[in-house]
Amino acid sequence: MNIINSKTIKYIAIALAATMHYSCIKEVENLNLPNTQPKLVVQSFISPGDSIIATVYASKPINYNITGTHYSTFDTIKTATVTLTNLTNGSSTTIPFDTDKKKYILHPLDFTIEKGIEYELNVTANKFNPITTRTTVPTGLASVTISKIDTTRGSQFESSVIRINGFFNDPANEVNFYQFSSYIINEYFSGEGYEIMYSTYNSTYVTDNNHNGGNVVFKHETHYWENETVNGFNNTNTLILYMYEVDEHYYRFHKSLETISDIMDNPFTESAHLYSNIEGGLGVFASFVRVEQTSTKE
Repeated sequence: MNIINSKTIKYIAIALAATMHYSCIKEVENLNLPNTQPKLVVQSFISPGDSIIATVYASKPINYNITGTHYSTFDTIKTATVTLTNLTNGSSTTIPFDTDKKKYILHPLDFTIEKGIEYELNVTANKFNPITTRTTVPTGLASVTISKIDTTRGSQFESSVIRINGFFNDPANEVNFYQFSSYIINEYFSGEGYEIMYSTYNSTYVTDNNHNGGNVVFKHETHYWENETVNGFNNTNTLILYMYEVDEHYYRFHKSLETISDIMDNPFTESAHLYSNIEGGLGVFASFVRVEQTSTKE
């Protein structure tokens, strides 16, 4: 009598399942999939004292029935009507299109952005569904403390690492989001003036989740190249630190950008979607307030 062990039975079951699965797969030719209509895509970040800037595009859905549409460029829509409204006092303005910069731009003196106020952005364009979106500008009441800055020197051919620890003193009884950014400019004197060799920009995003009314700790890291002699002149590094209070839409959009950047080269991760708060379209409308800015040079 032949005895079949459990491992053999397992292998037979797997083989049968694979055979059944393969037999269910059929190739379909000339299948026309439904097309998705383009949508308005808007991106705008507003802040008190800054110019109001909005970019308006048309999305480029993948048309599976036409080859060569996957890598189409995005065209700026120049004839849209972009309206910004202060929902507290009802004041409204239309943002004009700047043909040189290909954006809708309004000088800060022409329309005031105020802390703690909710604004609504409406965009209409021919052959597109109208879109609407809102953001409430942060109050900017937080303060920032940088507790420690460490610099790790690299070898001759490596960059040095700057690690910055600190915390935001968070206002109580409200949900807050923060951004800490570093901007390093490396420049040298060419004999005629200073020229930039390279620049590095990095950001860290944190929220007061579980720390409402306390200290919201952040740890930030960036890098720079050691000072060298270029054309007989020493180059210098300037470190500029920016601290912002941002709204939830700003926070979630940039965190989704980080997620997509982290997984884009890894075929084994799940797909991630870019955050959007645009009703009837795509994109982001968000706000921020600069809390503090410092600068050092070496």
